[in-house]
Parts: sequence; structure tokens; C-alpha cells
Amino acid sequence: MYEGPSTIDAILSARADQSPDRRLIRSQDASALTYGELDRDATRLADSLLALGLQPGDKVAVMLANGPDYLRSWMALTRAALIEVPLNTGLKGDLLAHQLRLAECRAVVTAPDWLERIEAVAGDGLPQLTHVILTGGRAASIPGLAGHRLDDLLASGREVRPARSQGPNDPTVILFTSGTTGPSKGAALSHH
Repeated sequence: MYEGPSTIDAILSARADQSPDRRLIRSQDASALTYGELDRDATRLADSLLALGLQPGDKVAVMLANGPDYLRSWMALTRAALIEVPLNTGLKGDLLAHQLRLAECRAVVTAPDWLERIEAVAGDGLPQLTHVILTGGRAASIPGLAGHRLDDLLASGREVRPARSQGPNDPTVILFTSGTTGPSKGAALSHH
């Protein structure tokens, strides 16, 4: 039976303490990310997300391809005690709006490739959606939403761990079913 750290955030912190310079991933563009860098970036981004007014327990959608920005976002959400809602990058229109609405997402992290899809549903009965965070070179500009650049949030965040963290039984992610027999449903999962 596993007896190590009991949350995803605690596991990352332990690995970063043990081997900060050990490479965690190398992406297709040959950029690398170490445990120490991911730990630092998660702390900075978590600080910035909370400074935007997001509160522990709020849901944040992540519509990104696998890669360093996805990992940074996931770990930062966990560190800030925010609940991640990973979205399939193929979603659009009613299905996308349905998942954002059902999960009551307050923010979405996405890439320029999918920004038009978010913009198309942003005013579609999603009053809780207040922030869009964009990877890449520019801030998102969607009427009614505050637009931010992921790089700016990483740069402006302090290296101070949030006061509240998730416990092993707290929800950390909402995964959606495929919706083959009806509208997709969200299932909240804890660290266990």
C-alpha cells in the first residue's frame, strides 16, 4: 500500500524537493521542464489565479493539448485548491457550452487554436464564466470576460504557497462522460 504524499500537489512538492533539476518532460518542440521548474511555476500561477479573485473550490476549465502549459495549469489549480475541468479539444458549440455550464466554470485556460470556440459560447448562458486565460503571445479579448496571458500570470505570481491546500478526499477534477446515451455528465474525483 502506498504511504507517500496523499495529494497530487504534495507528490509534486516531494519530487521537486528530492530532484529539482531532474527532467519531468520534454515536449515535441524540444523544450524541457524539470520538477523544480514545474513546482515553481505551479506556485506562481496558483498565486496569480487567486489574485484574480478565484476562490478555493471554484472550477476552472482547461482546454489545452498535452504539454508543459497543460501541466503548469493542472498543478497550479491543484495547488490553489481550485477544481480542474479538463475539456476535450474537439468540443465546440452546444457540447462545449453544456460542459462549461454544468461544471459552473469561473475561468477557462485555452490556446489560440480553440479561442474562437470559447468566444462562440461565452455569452451562451454562462454568467459564472468571468476569465479566459490564453497561452501564446496575446491576451484573449472576449466581450464580458477578463482576458489574461498565461505567461503574464506566471511572471507576476509570487513564489508563496497558497494558505489553503486540498486534502486527499477533496475534489480535484471533474471529468465528463462521453455522452453516448444522453448529455455528458460530470464526475467529481478526489486525489484518491
